[in-house]
Amino acid sequence: MTIAKSANTWFQLPLETKLEYKSKLIQLHGLKCNRMNGNGCGNYFPFDMLTIDHIIPISMGGPVCEVHNLQLLCFRCHKRKTMNIDNKGRAFEFAARHRISEKPH
Repeated sequence: MTIAKSANTWFQLPLETKLEYKSKLIQLHGLKCNRMNGNGCGNYFPFDMLTIDHIIPISMGGPVCEVHNLQLLCFRCHKRKTMNIDNKGRAFEFAARHRISEKPH
């Protein structure tokens, strides 16, 4: 997989690379909207109905292409999380609780 470093690189990644990340997340968590971080509904969806979301947004310093900062959300939950005014506080709170900036062992 390609390792991206700047905030703009996620949008510049080839579709094939994004699909690799999505497949990896499905292998790890299944075809469901991630509920663990309080962002998702926990329902199961077809592959095409799930989107990749950065747990800690890139704009707030979250890693661009590290699986531990990515989650699958349905379109509705992804939109709600993105529009949530309190997103910044919850993202940093989650990072502090789970030390998301460190690579998993």
